[in-house]
Amino acid sequence: MIPIQKVSGIGPHLAAILAKKGITTAEKLAATVPAALLDIPGIGAQRAKSLMAAATLALKGDAPKPATTRRAPKPTAARKAPRTAAPAKAKPAPTAEDVEAAAAKKAKAKKAKAKKKAAAEKAIAKKKLKDKAAAKKAAAKKAAKKKKLKEKAAAKKAAAKKKADKKAAKKKSKAKKSGKSKKK
Repeated sequence: MIPIQKVSGIGPHLAAILAKKGITTAEKLAATVPAALLDIPGIGAQRAKSLMAAATLALKGDAPKPATTRRAPKPTAARKAPRTAAPAKAKPAPTAEDVEAAAAKKAKAKKAKAKKKAAAEKAIAKKKLKDKAAAKKAAAKKAAKKKKLKEKAAAKKAAAKKKADKKAAKKKSKAKKSGKSKKK
């Protein structure tokens, strides 16, 4: 089993977060569904795919080697040994059963890869749909708040107009009364 920190792109901090999720080895990371990684802060769809690919490479032994700061010593003439060609070993020809088994294994792996890819795409689509719904809900909430403020302003304006009309009517009424009293 390959420790998770040996996978390219995973440092101690991310390794600790993945360990909390139960992912402690490169094998578990490679077998994980991308949707599980999308829940981790800082990991989007693209990074989830690249981490899983790096884990797969680490399992195959093709993981990128860390950069070294020190050069390896150059070989000297005394260290060099003459190379001799090793005799070639003859491989037996594969049987029909071996060929069928290999083809079945390859087909199974291809099917599993396609299933994993479909699950990743479904998770990404689900997340996009969730984000879109959240944005729509936020926009609706903002529009409702704006409408409420407009209604409140209109009500305030109507109340002020009513008050002004009432005041004007009162003033007019007073003026009428004072005009009648002057005529008498």
